Amino acid sequence: HCGSCHTPRGLGYQERGYDESSQAFLSGGLNDNWFASNLRADPGSGLARITAEDLAAFMKTGHGAGIAAYGSMVETIEDSLQYLTDDDLRAIAVYLKTLPATGAADGVFDPALAQPGRLKTRAPDVPPAQGAAVYAGFCAQCHRHDGKGVPQVFPALAGNPSVIGEDTTSLIRLLVEGGNGPATIHGPPRQAMPSFAERLTDVQIAQVLTYVRASWGNDARPITTNDVASLRSTLHK
Repeated sequence: HCGSCHTPRGLGYQERGYDESSQAFLSGGLNDNWFASNLRADPGSGLARITAEDLAAFMKTGHGAGIAAYGSMVETIEDSLQYLTDDDLRAIAVYLKTLPATGAADGVFDPALAQPGRLKTRAPDVPPAQGAAVYAGFCAQCHRHDGKGVPQVFPALAGNPSVIGEDTTSLIRLLVEGGNGPATIHGPPRQAMPSFAERLTDVQIAQVLTYVRASWGNDARPITTNDVASLRSTLHK
């Protein structure tokens, strides 16, 4: 079930792996302009820093380890995963934690780098101060100035695998279109993120996402204005 979205597809749209014998299996895949995240043990975009307990909680409620579900995963949790037994959720989580890392290009999270005023990024193409100003004006109220978010309400950006992953499709799309978390029986109330398509330019979106990917211990490649413009054009936003 998970592989249909989280495993990359080949030229014939076939899944490039069907079990743990393939390194591509559950390593992340692009579907309908959402990137289904890497479910292997990579320390940046994968599950290396997420416990089996937090992973089971995420599948049941849409929240775990400071991470919140978004995009197509919202429907999957609402219509399917939340109804599994706790034993089954635990079994899935324990299995996923056995999958080794892919070793592919990835972002990094190092809490030792999380010092006020210090950013570490891979060759930024925009001045960090510009992204910081956009973040302070449009993002900090929910995600907080330290990037830690609000537990069970607004996701953390510091160390978030979806924030520092190599594929930035979902990250850009969330700013352009907005989104919402799942409504589940056992989870917190649904929270919504507004669209910034009419409030921020492509340049500003690239600046703030580059800032986020370089702050609080995050270290991931910058996002360019062209990255944002290309996806916005695809989404017709």
